[in-house]
Amino acid sequence: HCFAADRARQPHLPHQPVGRTARHRDPLPAELPPDFAHAVDPEITLPNPADRGSQDLVPPRSACRFPLLARHRRRPPAPYLQNVDFTGPRGIRLWAKTEALSPLFDLGLGYEDFETEAERVDGTLAHAIERWPLYVAELQGFRHLKVIARDRSCAAAAILASTRDISYMLRRHGPRLLGGTGARPAFCSEIGEIYPVNVARSSRPGRRLNIVIPTTKPAEVYGGVATAIRCGRALFEAMRDTSETRVIVTSDDVERGSMCEIATRFESAFALAEPNDEVDGMVVVDLHNRRYLPLALRAGDVFFATAWWTADLAFRLRDRQRQIFGAAPKIVYLIQDFEPGFYQWSARYALAEATYSRGGDTVALLNSEELANFLTARYHLPYAFHVPYAIDPEILAHLKPTTKEKKVLAYGRPSAVRNLFETLVEGIRIWQGRNAQANSAYEVVFAGEEFDPGRLEQIEHARCAGKLPLGEYAGLLNETAIGISLMVSPHPGYSALEMAAAGCVAITSRYEAKDLSRRAENILSLDVVTPEGLADALDAAAGRVRFDAPTPLAPIRNVPCKVPAVEYAAAAEHL
Repeated sequence: HCFAADRARQPHLPHQPVGRTARHRDPLPAELPPDFAHAVDPEITLPNPADRGSQDLVPPRSACRFPLLARHRRRPPAPYLQNVDFTGPRGIRLWAKTEALSPLFDLGLGYEDFETEAERVDGTLAHAIERWPLYVAELQGFRHLKVIARDRSCAAAAILASTRDISYMLRRHGPRLLGGTGARPAFCSEIGEIYPVNVARSSRPGRRLNIVIPTTKPAEVYGGVATAIRCGRALFEAMRDTSETRVIVTSDDVERGSMCEIATRFESAFALAEPNDEVDGMVVVDLHNRRYLPLALRAGDVFFATAWWTADLAFRLRDRQRQIFGAAPKIVYLIQDFEPGFYQWSARYALAEATYSRGGDTVALLNSEELANFLTARYHLPYAFHVPYAIDPEILAHLKPTTKEKKVLAYGRPSAVRNLFETLVEGIRIWQGRNAQANSAYEVVFAGEEFDPGRLEQIEHARCAGKLPLGEYAGLLNETAIGISLMVSPHPGYSALEMAAAGCVAITSRYEAKDLSRRAENILSLDVVTPEGLADALDAAAGRVRFDAPTPLAPIRNVPCKVPAVEYAAAAEHL
């Protein structure tokens, strides 16, 4: 199918004369170069013939936007183009597949919708449409090439090529118009976790697992990130027809240590690739710093997400996949907490909760029995599995029966408000004041993250250990008599269960149906969390500790759950 556009005078350009005496430039070549006339590569749709000079770029104008369509009671070709500045080639002829320009044909425009041109001056519906084809083609996942007839090869900045060169040109990072470095919606500045990502259609066959993850930096790979990598690897190994994994890092730099970390955890070599590279095997993409490049998208790409903003991106990519290829696999979503609760009632709360609203498109892996019970009671998640709690293997390897010392280990993270740092500090202060001589004999160690030691100035014998390596953390658990990990969340929290497994008397908080005292006898679960209530629990815990013999490790029990435990092969069958 051929889409043709003619040159028109641009009265808003200062270098062009206006009026009846204005001269128009020579028309474009009448025919496409013969070598490209029958080029049908699936990723190339719009060979763009250049004229004798380089093509002009037209500044954005109202004629390039959508008020004209509103006047004609038509919708724009796609909502993805709403915020695009249509700075692009003008005065061109385009040879294209109908599939590439189908959104334009779907507008249903007829001759009666077009205004009568006055001396071919810019500003009509036809001129608006003239600027769209390359953008619409990219929106459909296709690429375009600028080429020139052989007899004019010295007259324009274009590549002289033939059909034999297409496979080579596809390996080059050609220019893109969408998803570049231009202006972005203010929304993405306010909600920094989310940003636009354009896609590049790939014709590569086969399935590929895409693990969309915030970071792979060694210092950040613990807790939820470590669980995400472990579950992603288990899913990859269960997908029988998949031999490739692409790790897409959304929120952090990818450094040498990041590459080593993911390679170690997968026990496989990984290569660092650009978003629009199509590299076989195991690759990592630094989307955080290379987001202006389109992300290569296959029909067989399967997306695995964890934190809510990675799920938001995964659903957007899946929607584009379905738009381009006509179908898309479900998203595998590892939900590790009720993340809307991380925020006040706000845009972030609503965005995080929205990721739970697409149950029919989601294979949900719910991290822990408690969280699975909570979420499935509130949201429709028909393809859900729970990931049973299991202590980190590296921590478990270092735990051993040990005679306890007078130490209180407090999981203190001021940056995570759900861990109730202020209540934690005040409760310990009250407890020490009740029996200063006995209770102040306990060393109080705050672990989890670095913070200003001045925040502990009202507590005796207290220090901040920051974030500890797992082996060192396990050694501290062996010595600790009393552990405190408060958490206002339906997720049980790893630290309280790790403290209990090491034989500590662990103090934590209930949340709705979550009651960790059902998991171990040495867990005290607070119904009401106040500083005074925490001080009472510390008195009770101190009365249960023995210092005259090694304390055995404690088994952590499972709790009843209506959601089946995950079998990754069964999860893969839903994709």
